[in-house]
Amino acid sequence: MNNLNELIELNIKRAINFVDTNNKSETYGSADRLYWSWRLKDFSNGSFQSLTYFFSELINNSKFNNIYVEKNVDSIIDKAFEASLNGAFKIQAKNGSFSESFPGENSFCVTATVLNDVVSAINNHKNEKELLENYYTRLLASYNFLINNIENHALIGNHLMTALSAMIKFNTTFNENKNHNLENILKKLRTIWNEEGWFSEYSGSDIGYLTLTLDYLIDIPDDVFEDKSLWQEKILLYLLNFFHKDGSIGNIYGSRGSSLIYPYGIVKAGGVQLFEELSKSINLYKIPRPENVDDTNFVPLLNSFIKFLSINFENTDRKAVIFPKYEQKYLKVYKDAGFVIVVNKDKQTIIDTNNSGSIHKFTEKSREIESSPLIVKDKKILSAQTINRQIDLKSENHVIIKIHSSFSKINTSPISVFQSVLIRLFTASIGKNKYLLSLSKKYIVNKFFNSNKPIGNLNRNIEIQDQEIILNESFDIPQGFSLERSKFHNTKMASQNYF
Repeated sequence: MNNLNELIELNIKRAINFVDTNNKSETYGSADRLYWSWRLKDFSNGSFQSLTYFFSELINNSKFNNIYVEKNVDSIIDKAFEASLNGAFKIQAKNGSFSESFPGENSFCVTATVLNDVVSAINNHKNEKELLENYYTRLLASYNFLINNIENHALIGNHLMTALSAMIKFNTTFNENKNHNLENILKKLRTIWNEEGWFSEYSGSDIGYLTLTLDYLIDIPDDVFEDKSLWQEKILLYLLNFFHKDGSIGNIYGSRGSSLIYPYGIVKAGGVQLFEELSKSINLYKIPRPENVDDTNFVPLLNSFIKFLSINFENTDRKAVIFPKYEQKYLKVYKDAGFVIVVNKDKQTIIDTNNSGSIHKFTEKSREIESSPLIVKDKKILSAQTINRQIDLKSENHVIIKIHSSFSKINTSPISVFQSVLIRLFTASIGKNKYLLSLSKKYIVNKFFNSNKPIGNLNRNIEIQDQEIILNESFDIPQGFSLERSKFHNTKMASQNYF
């Protein structure tokens, strides 16, 4: 526990340094240094304002009293809280939204995150009543934006759950009777819920983002909607399969290949045993810590960590949690998610059939990754993409997996100057139209995340019998191309490749 508290201490200065605390500055309260300090941007990334919650926990939670007293030199933590709170409403658009990637973005996800974290921060504060009165109108604007602008360019579970959590928190805080407005978001969540225990993230299951989804789900009262307890229980049971023998969790495999694990929801759902397991992973640097990640991912990860450390287990029953990785013999097939988990004594294997049958092997002391194969010719790099797969459960201990893939170019190029200018011209003009902005987001998702022009073939047959794995594969590679093995996910995402 002490080591974990040191983690919070380690990141306090970084968090404070995000914020313009000079109340004489025109950019006072912005938490985006590229905007207010470097002056390299013409808008402030709203997601950074969620640091307000982190500061509120330091100030108001007795668990962190010693850290607060020691680090609050010249009232700097108090000043950072006040500045980041004021800054949130200073950069808020008239329609109640916030932007992340470009001005006028009207980001559904960021608006939901800021609303959730700011309301939580105010609820923590000794001047709660005064702050709620002062900011009610602005918070209501964000609430109404979420109701009227539900994200539709893609189906992303963690975004929808964040919005649901934020809106319920708003209703509870202000004793509003607006729960009927939640039905459209709940309806979308139900359409992307899978009974195996996961919500869709870009049409598949992603372990890292599922932990973030659970972070927001866990604090919703059980009686708000009937699915809540069931979702929570099934998500936890599902996630336990992806705790590895070497102490790592998730990473690389899944629809988005996220490396980030958000600890709060898992521990709140699983109890002391999950706290002990996560603590070991964190202390051994087996999952990324807040200080290990970039600025944009730093803020939500830090908030999850401080909530995780705020959990009080005193006078609570110790839940019995079974981790598959500790079993002597274990075989689990998730057909919809495309995962097969095999444990054979000291070895654990996770097969991702949606990623061309990528294989991830773990022992207590090692990790071996064989991700999606590549074919390379000069500067052309193509990744194997699953076209179809078949998972046959022959018996309790016998599984046959057949995968047919082809190779496609994946867009990993940065945005060019020309594209950047076009984006700005678009957002400053016709992009202000809600319908056209939504269409443009759908186009971007399709361009950067979907494969194109498949060539060549990969056929993979994987047989598992009595926990032994036999792999057979064949290739049809176009002339001039050579085969390479990759340790990276075939889709590029901002939450990947943290080691």
